[in-house]
Amino acid sequence: LSGDMAATAVPGDMVTYTVTITNLGNVADTYTVTVTSGWTMTQSATTVALDSSASTTVTVWVTVPAAAEDGDQDVATVTVTSQTDAGATASATLTTTATVTEPPMSYLYLPVIVKP
Repeated sequence: LSGDMAATAVPGDMVTYTVTITNLGNVADTYTVTVTSGWTMTQSATTVALDSSASTTVTVWVTVPAAAEDGDQDVATVTVTSQTDAGATASATLTTTATVTEPPMSYLYLPVIVKP
């Protein structure tokens, strides 16, 4: 399983993570892929079948809530478990941070009228 990843996005945007899964065993295996996240999340696959030494990718999309404030974070955990050997698992974290940039300050200049 590829390592931990992190990304930033503005509220309402979606972050795409691509996780690589490799079968390091000597025989073909099928793996269950689970993702837990506090924010809305979608994943491209829940199971993957791999020959020995083969790799594939699973895409995980995390949506930053529209109401998120600057610095809010979600740490999603991707866990891959062998269906042949339930003790063979690997995990990685996907940390998504909301970034809110303040709009530039604008000034309104009005004419000054002085009456005698």
